[in-house]
Amino acid sequence: MTHESTPTIYYAAVEGDPLDSASGSHVLATTHVCTIEGEDGRHRRMAFIGDTAWCDACQSVGVIAGSAPVPEGRRMLDIVNGGRRQAVGGDVVVCRCERPPHIVATYGRCWRIEDVAGRESAGRRVTPSDAPTTYDEQVRCAGRGATNGYPYFIETEDGRTFSGRLENGVRLPRIQTDVTSDYSVLWGDEALARHEGA
Repeated sequence: MTHESTPTIYYAAVEGDPLDSASGSHVLATTHVCTIEGEDGRHRRMAFIGDTAWCDACQSVGVIAGSAPVPEGRRMLDIVNGGRRQAVGGDVVVCRCERPPHIVATYGRCWRIEDVAGRESAGRRVTPSDAPTTYDEQVRCAGRGATNGYPYFIETEDGRTFSGRLENGVRLPRIQTDVTSDYSVLWGDEALARHEGA
């Protein structure tokens, strides 16, 4: 008998996302890697493990630590800045508070990670050989238009979507999957139109 649990969804953490400690607490993503457009149309920088956040409860700046139970291979990898992993809602901020506050992912909800690893078979022991291999790919933009602020929209075969604008370089976010698969990339006006209709 197979028991399948509903996948847990984790959303990207971006600058300005609140913490659950106090009103006024928020993420300070200061490294320019890429941006995510929020429902309000504003583009915000993605946050990564090691970035900082302001905690209004203890009046200090803390460091984001990866505590949400997302498999590491599912978090975007920032190879430009030392191989940091993407921060998501549920990660904690190590500040002066006795209980570290959690990030409440609010503005980057168009970027989501579904943790399908939570599905398990009753009575079946998982061995290392059963562990899935992680595949990833990163597209490099070339040609006219491949400049800061140029919009993109990526859709994977399993329905995940990633959108934003190029920032500080010509590489799109690294796309990771548990199986080999294709994905489509739209640019410019096509990306904007697809994002609005997504």
